[in-house]
Amino acid sequence: MEKKKVLFTLVLLAMFINSAKPINWTTISSGYWNNSAIWETGVVPAYSNSDTLIIAHPVVFDSNIILNSGAFLKIENEGGLCGHHSIIVNTGASILKYGILEMDVLSIPGGSASFLAPGKVIISMYGIITGNLNVSCTMAVGPWFECSQPTFAFTLVGIEEKQSNACNLFPNPNLGVFTLEHSFSSERIIIQIIDLTGRTVYNRTVFNSTGTESINEGGLKPGIYYWELLSKNNVSSRGKMIVN
Repeated sequence: MEKKKVLFTLVLLAMFINSAKPINWTTISSGYWNNSAIWETGVVPAYSNSDTLIIAHPVVFDSNIILNSGAFLKIENEGGLCGHHSIIVNTGASILKYGILEMDVLSIPGGSASFLAPGKVIISMYGIITGNLNVSCTMAVGPWFECSQPTFAFTLVGIEEKQSNACNLFPNPNLGVFTLEHSFSSERIIIQIIDLTGRTVYNRTVFNSTGTESINEGGLKPGIYYWELLSKNNVSSRGKMIVN
């Protein structure tokens, strides 16, 4: 009787250990997140997750995605996530994006994210970045977008980078204190800083600039911003800036 009891306990322990193992969730077709047919396991993964999620197809999500410690979300070149909801990357979680990513709010309270080409990123409302973010793809901030399954209609209207060799901002990331160097010959230039909601948080007009402008906006909250330099009333250069 005692042996049977011990054996039963071991079986329960093994079942518990197996159930606690992280699961790899991989899409096998495009569709909606809550459709079990698009997942290799035949089961819909929870929106609050600590597993590995591989998005290899266009997927529309209809609830906030919360990545907890241990979670890894990868969007392949041909994949994409689109939804008018938030994506939250908590401490110990990470995102690696190659395809398309469209969302209302991006929050990284301690996690990390790398947004790489070829796909673009749209954040329609705002971002809260206190963790690590690496961006080397086109990012549009502010425009509305539509998620049409199984393909995405990516809105191109919005704030995009327009970098120029004639303009350089450093250091980046910074604490709101930085230098902007340029070689524009206009008698008047305008320097602006815009947050992810599209609000201008800094606006300065400079006459007869020497080509080096020091800016001290230490009151900026941590997050992603866009800087713009306008010469002769046109945007001459624009880029992303991260404030830690």
